[in-house]
Amino acid sequence: MKQKQQSDQKNTKMKTDINDIRFLMKQNNELMQQISHRLNNRNQVFQLEQQLKTERKQFINTTRKVGLLSNQLEKIQQIVLSQKEKLKSQQQLSKSQLRQTQQIPQNQTVEKVRSKSSNIKNVDVGFIKSKIKQALQEVMCEYLD
Repeated sequence: MKQKQQSDQKNTKMKTDINDIRFLMKQNNELMQQISHRLNNRNQVFQLEQQLKTERKQFINTTRKVGLLSNQLEKIQQIVLSQKEKLKSQQQLSKSQLRQTQQIPQNQTVEKVRSKSSNIKNVDVGFIKSKIKQALQEVMCEYLD
């Protein structure tokens, strides 16, 4: 009877030990899952930090390019304004020349003045266009770099 009692006690102890082991294994699995989630989160944070660094670099480069382009645009605007002023002054000069020549007989002299003033206008427009094209090419080259 004593043996049976001892045997029952051993069996009971083994059952409780097995239940304890099962409980501990469940806890271990849960902890492993938590660790895995945390590692995944850390990896995601690391990837996001790397992405942020590259985006910052791109932003800085883009900002620099925008600054250069705005400087180029200001130069182009100044060139265009100065060319407009030159054109206006030349037009006024040609108008005053026309007025002066109107006092002279109008046959050949007026035609000469008109052709000269139209030549001046054509040259100035071509010059302005070439300056604008040149500035735009410089801007595009710098932008593409």
